[in-house]
Amino acid sequence: MKTRSQFEEKYCLVDKETGEVHAVEDKIEEYVGLNASKQNKGFEITYPDMMCKYLNAAESPRTKVLSYLIKIKNGSNMISATQKEIIKNTGASSNTVAFVMKKLQDLDLIKRIGHGRYLMNPEVSVRGGGTRWMAKDAWNKVLKK
Repeated sequence: MKTRSQFEEKYCLVDKETGEVHAVEDKIEEYVGLNASKQNKGFEITYPDMMCKYLNAAESPRTKVLSYLIKIKNGSNMISATQKEIIKNTGASSNTVAFVMKKLQDLDLIKRIGHGRYLMNPEVSVRGGGTRWMAKDAWNKVLKK
């Protein structure tokens, strides 16, 4: 198996106009965005079920509320739950649920769009695939109101 330096010695990119030689790995990192420390590019994938387990490890009533909201959002980032339902399903107190919901709204992480209906900011979480645009579109419509 070749070491990294052997690989870089064997494979390189040559700029046809200038004759400059570039390591293949550097150009791949530049193009794909894998070298985040240098370029701050790329993306991160978070799996909702695992994120909820991560949040619940703190065993805090507030994190249980956050975890529950992530679990119940649909593909359009709609959260359909009254505060009473959130209390019942998380075991958190009414004060805790009210605090978390207000804080999320104050930070523009969710928007209340009706009784027991909230929209999660797509910058927090959004499903990939064909429905991704739905969450961003719904969020932008709420912001215009």
